[in-house]
Amino acid sequence: MFLAATLGLTSDPNPNPIYFGMMAMFTFWPGLILMGIGIYNEKKSAAANSKMIPYTSIFVCKVLIYCAYS
Repeated sequence: MFLAATLGLTSDPNPNPIYFGMMAMFTFWPGLILMGIGIYNEKKSAAANSKMIPYTSIFVCKVLIYCAYS
C-alpha cells in the first residue's frame, strides 16, 4: 500500500493500512470454513467409494497451503 502511494498510484499520500488487514480477516475465515467443508465432503465421498485414495484431502490441503505461501 505504501509503495503504491509512493509511486503516486493512490490519491492519498499517507494511506491507512487497516484496509488490507480487514480484507485479510474477512477472506481468511470464509476460506478456512470452505476448505473444512471440502475436506469433510472429500472424506465422506472417499468412505463411500473405496477405490479413492483416503488421504486425497490431506494432499489437497498441503498443495493449497503451499500455493498460498509461495
